[in-house]
Amino acid sequence: MKKRILTSALMAIATLAQASTVNWGAQLDTVLLSSNPNNTTLLPTGSVIRLGYFNLTDVAIQGFHNAADFSSLNAAFTQYDFATSSEGSGLDGTFAKASTSAANLNGNLQIFVWVLQSANNSSVAQAVATATAQAIFYVDKAVNPEWNFPAVFNGVANVDIGDLTNPTGGAANGAHLVVGNFQANVARQDVRDAFGAARVEGIQVVAPVPEPTSAFLIAVGAAGLMMRRRRQS
Repeated sequence: MKKRILTSALMAIATLAQASTVNWGAQLDTVLLSSNPNNTTLLPTGSVIRLGYFNLTDVAIQGFHNAADFSSLNAAFTQYDFATSSEGSGLDGTFAKASTSAANLNGNLQIFVWVLQSANNSSVAQAVATATAQAIFYVDKAVNPEWNFPAVFNGVANVDIGDLTNPTGGAANGAHLVVGNFQANVARQDVRDAFGAARVEGIQVVAPVPEPTSAFLIAVGAAGLMMRRRRQS
């Protein structure tokens, strides 16, 4: 009996030792903004922010989003972990989290961040189902190796939404805002800034979710274009 308990304990320790960790977040000078381009309101507390990877191309991700087919989009996403706005920071629009997983990710998978602004954040599934705006982005792991999921053997990755920008406030090399709007150098008053700064640089990363009518028109338009091309060929 003692031998069995000892064996189980050793297996548990071995599993823990083989975990990978991703330290991810949004710093105070890199805020997640709302869907309105002229609105500097921060992403509300409790909004779901997902960490994981897709088995889709950027174009395919955009296609599902534009068609409001979030079921298919979600099915193509493997979640590593999720966080919520203000988690680990106490400030809307920012977060900080250390996520650990024992999943064997083989050390060669692109890290994606999926932001959801939703009517119901009681669970990840509800956040996806009730999304009113969202963003999906990453920095090419070939350009910034930190955006590569580490292998299970004590691998660690450190990513921040600030990686999307360069020192001048523009898009960083390798930054992919697959869904959403990139708007650097957004100024807003933030009396909660620990450094007393009146201006805070920001990235608007949340795009409106297409309404069913809009999605239908997009689908009809795409089908008509395909039929026209077939006739011409």
